[in-house]
Amino acid sequence: MTNPAEQVIVITGSSTGIGAATAIEFAKRGFSVVAGVRTKADQERLKTQGTDAILLDVTKIDHIQKAVSHVEKTYPDAKSVSLVNNAGIVRAGPWELVPADHLRTQFEVNVFGLVDTTREFLPLIRKTKGRIVNISSISGRIGSAFLGPYCASKAAVESITDSMRNELRPFGVEVVSVNPGPIDTPIWTKKTDTQKAVTDGLKNPETGIYSDGFSQFVATFEKAEKNAEPVSKVVEAIDTALHAPNPQTRYYVGKGIRFAASLSSHLPDRTLDWVLSKMN
Repeated sequence: MTNPAEQVIVITGSSTGIGAATAIEFAKRGFSVVAGVRTKADQERLKTQGTDAILLDVTKIDHIQKAVSHVEKTYPDAKSVSLVNNAGIVRAGPWELVPADHLRTQFEVNVFGLVDTTREFLPLIRKTKGRIVNISSISGRIGSAFLGPYCASKAAVESITDSMRNELRPFGVEVVSVNPGPIDTPIWTKKTDTQKAVTDGLKNPETGIYSDGFSQFVATFEKAEKNAEPVSKVVEAIDTALHAPNPQTRYYVGKGIRFAASLSSHLPDRTLDWVLSKMN
C-alpha cells in the first residue's frame, strides 16, 4: 500500500468550508496536502494545521502554473498526484437582476477555473494515475428558481466531469463528481455585491414582481440551512472518491439528495417543476 505521505492531494478553495475541512482532515491522516487559498492570512492558518498551503486563485492562470511548479519541485517522488476541484462561489437571484459581470464571475470561478486548473495539472495526474474529484452540487441536476447562475455553473461541472471521465479512462485516470445538498459551510451566507444588486432591483416597480417568489426562496433556503449536513460527510465522500478501488461516477451527500437526483432524471419536467414549487 502506498504511503499516504507519497500521495499528493491538491485542493482548491481551501480557505473555509469543504476545502478547509478536507485539507485539514487529510493532512491529519498523513497525506501530502497542497491547499490552495487566496490570502496570506489563510495560508499561514492552514500551514499551522499541517497542510502545505499555497496562494492559488483559480481565475489566474499564473497562480495555477506556479502551483503546478510547486508540486513538481516539492514532491518529485510523489507516487500519485490527485486534484480536488473545490473552489466555488454562489450568485443567486432572478436572472433579470443578477448583473452580467457577476454572472461571468460565477462561471470564471466555478467552471473556467476548474477547467484551467485541471488542464495544467493533468500531465502530472496522468503520469501518476492520480484522480480528479470535482465538487459539484445537487443544484447541477435541478434548476431551482432564483439560484439559476449557480445551478447553471454546476450543470456545466456535471457535463465537464462526464466528458473528462470518458476522455481520461484510457489513461487510468478516474474523474468523479461529488454532489452535496445543503452543507453547514459559510458559502451560502457570505455577503456579496450580488445580494445588494438583487435587493436594489426588487425595489424597482418593474422588477419588484419577483419579490414574493424570492422571499419564498429565501425562507426555503433558511429552512434547509438549519437542517444542513455536517461538512464531515462531504470529506468522507471525497476520501472515498479518491481512494476506493472502483469509485462510483457520482457521490451524493445529504438526506434525500440521491432521491432528488433520481426524480430529476425520471419525472417529466412539468411534474418536477410542480414538485419544486411545493417546496417553497
